[in-house]
Amino acid sequence: IASGSNNLSFGHSNSKSLTSGSFNISIGNESLKNTNIFSNNIAIGHSSLRDINISLDYNSNNDYNISIGNLSGQTAVGGYNSFIGHSSGIYSQSNRSLAFGYKSLYNSYGDDNIAIGYESLAESSLSVGNTTFHSNSFIGNYSGSILKGSDNCGLGYKTQQISTGNRNISFGSHSLMQNN
Repeated sequence: IASGSNNLSFGHSNSKSLTSGSFNISIGNESLKNTNIFSNNIAIGHSSLRDINISLDYNSNNDYNISIGNLSGQTAVGGYNSFIGHSSGIYSQSNRSLAFGYKSLYNSYGDDNIAIGYESLAESSLSVGNTTFHSNSFIGNYSGSILKGSDNCGLGYKTQQISTGNRNISFGSHSLMQNN
């Protein structure tokens, strides 16, 4: 560490590339491993937030992330996110988002999303004709997964899964599934 301060690190190869980031906590092998300049991140679990680094910068801010669970937030970019659960937030690009559950917000792109449940909002992103993906809130296993829309809200198993609509509200198992 060249100029960073107040960092706490426990585990093999974690915070290995940190040069100037401050107030980071990394617990678990390879957590925050390739992070170089970012601050105020908490990574708990093997490879948690492993690859947040300047070459993958998203809106110039990868600070203030919380990631708890093995592989959670690995290669995620963006700031002010919370990823809780094994593999939650992997490959995501977002700011101010919450993922709770296995692979929730996995490989998803967009800001201000809430995903609670097994693979909730997984593989969700932009699509042809839809230039934004943001402000979605889903609770339930697979809810909102493969969604290509914005401003949607769903509660229930597979609600709005594989859908492209905007500004929809759905309640109940399979509701608005494959809605185009």
